[in-house]
Amino acid sequence: MDIAPLNPAAHRLATIDVGTNTVLLLIADIWPDGNVTTVYEEQRFARLGEGVDASRTLLPAAMKRVRDALLAYKSIGDVFGVQAIRVGGTSACRDALNQTAFQDYLFKETGLHLEILTGDEEAILGFQGATSFTDNVTGPVLVMDIGGGSTEVVLGDATSGQLHFRHSFDVGSVRMRERCFHQIPPSNKQLETADQWLSACWHTFPFSVHFEVQPTFILASGAGMALGLMEAGALAFERIHMTRKILDQQVVSAWFERLLHTSPEALLALNPAVMHGRSDVFVASIQILHHFMQYFDLPEVYISGGEWRHGWLRKWGKSLLSEPERTSTV
Repeated sequence: MDIAPLNPAAHRLATIDVGTNTVLLLIADIWPDGNVTTVYEEQRFARLGEGVDASRTLLPAAMKRVRDALLAYKSIGDVFGVQAIRVGGTSACRDALNQTAFQDYLFKETGLHLEILTGDEEAILGFQGATSFTDNVTGPVLVMDIGGGSTEVVLGDATSGQLHFRHSFDVGSVRMRERCFHQIPPSNKQLETADQWLSACWHTFPFSVHFEVQPTFILASGAGMALGLMEAGALAFERIHMTRKILDQQVVSAWFERLLHTSPEALLALNPAVMHGRSDVFVASIQILHHFMQYFDLPEVYISGGEWRHGWLRKWGKSLLSEPERTSTV
């Protein structure tokens, strides 16, 4: 790995997203003017949310996988000269009855404190992270983040940063896989069940009443980047800035139809680098996206390289710049 030297004028920080399926690392430099430079990113698949939808309990094996990822990321942070690390947990952590025990376990094993974000916080930070990669977009923006356990949707203005609507839906790729898709590819009956679930979610929150003109629709999630890479035929997982990739509804529909006839093994073989850790839940992710675009008649989706951990790091960095003495704490 290439290690960028630390500039004395910048703060080098790291945020870690402990999600339902993945554990994601972001290392970035915050400059005195508030600008952010990404230094390094990595993803690992811990599947923390395994069984949580049914049991509301984090499994010991899953907790250990997260611990191992955090220890590895902590070592990487030392190599890069990271000055402080924050770790945030999302849907699986929110749902778990043993979340406090999990926090205690991680702190004892790694020395890192797990902060559990509310769905509202995750949605707001996701909007900020997604739009930080979208300098060429103005006006109304609809941001969607499809996770393993939940899907966050935020409607706001990219120019002013004002938010008009935000909500975290308890529907995600791992949750749908465990609740609806007992086989992959799913049967017609399983698809119908998932469709009904999604319709019930979207019907409760009529986004169309919040804007007079069509918003720019942005997908900020690993599933979105994976779809963009699969469409591009890329052979390695790397972040796509949304200015580089726009998928129309027909492309999304074509991929969804293809996934309905593709086994996880065949999908993994098609692109091992991109599908590693997500081949068995990818069809669920794309169904959520496909259904949402059809339900609200959204003609295209931009793929953003910014997610909630990017928004979190920016917010945290700005607070450190205004209170320099806090840079020594995690």
